[in-house]
Amino acid sequence: MPPITSFLTDSGSWGIIQTVELTVVGKLDLSAQDKQRLERTLELFAAACNAVSQVAFTERCFHPVALHHRTYYDIRQRFNLHANLTIRAISRVALWLSRV
Repeated sequence: MPPITSFLTDSGSWGIIQTVELTVVGKLDLSAQDKQRLERTLELFAAACNAVSQVAFTERCFHPVALHHRTYYDIRQRFNLHANLTIRAISRVALWLSRV
């Protein structure tokens, strides 16, 4: 069942949002250069996830917000990732840690 979020509107009444996740499968038609850049980005993202995981276990830091504060700037600098990819790497590790 999709998650349901309630919120208070500006008029003071309550609203409910139900989120649905949709996965779309497609094939990218990339040039050789774009394919190489995408593969490099995926490699860096995986390495960033591994680095975040290593910090989490080494420092026993498993809370998502604490893990974010502990790793964000270091991961951005070490792997030269954009902010969004850095946050996604930290979030992915935090989600995985919450399931183990």
